[in-house]
Amino acid sequence: MRLRSIWAIALAALAAMLLPGTATAAPVITTNQTGTNNGYYYSFWTDAQGTVSMDLGSGGTFDAWARHGMNLGTMNYMIMATEGYQSSGSSNITVGGTGGGGGGGGGTGCTATLSAGERWSDRYNLNVSVSGASNWTVTMNVPSPAKVLSTWNVSASYPSSQTLVATPNGNGNNWGATIQANGNWTWPSVSCSAG
Repeated sequence: MRLRSIWAIALAALAAMLLPGTATAAPVITTNQTGTNNGYYYSFWTDAQGTVSMDLGSGGTFDAWARHGMNLGTMNYMIMATEGYQSSGSSNITVGGTGGGGGGGGGTGCTATLSAGERWSDRYNLNVSVSGASNWTVTMNVPSPAKVLSTWNVSASYPSSQTLVATPNGNGNNWGATIQANGNWTWPSVSCSAG
């Protein structure tokens, strides 16, 4: 038995010298937190801590859906969603980036964060906070048939009926828009670029 233990230790030492890397398990997130994994930023929040999880993979991927039989294949983008069950609170989604492109609301050097404002039976307010630059352009793409009714604290132009382009007007980096839902309560997507 003692010889077998010595042999196992010697074999493990030899393998450590010959093998180029070390295998490690992907981190599993089960509590509310943010951080980085292999150079990629992640944020995880749930109101049912310990009952759901997110397994962080290499290259900024995670398998939250694959674990439940939904093989989504290889993609070059990430989908983020927030949801509240019988809630009356607000939900924030931050999109943005620095360089590189790749979709998802990024631009160069700034980030646009949407948060819920007041809601009525036919329309809602969205608050937009821009960080990372003082000279920026935020493009908001409103899903049809919704329309932008008004904006505040921003200079706005409308290159198409579903697109709002916002630039600073001297009132800082916090602005907003009122969206006429027309039956579609899906929030607009935003992208931010500095300069």
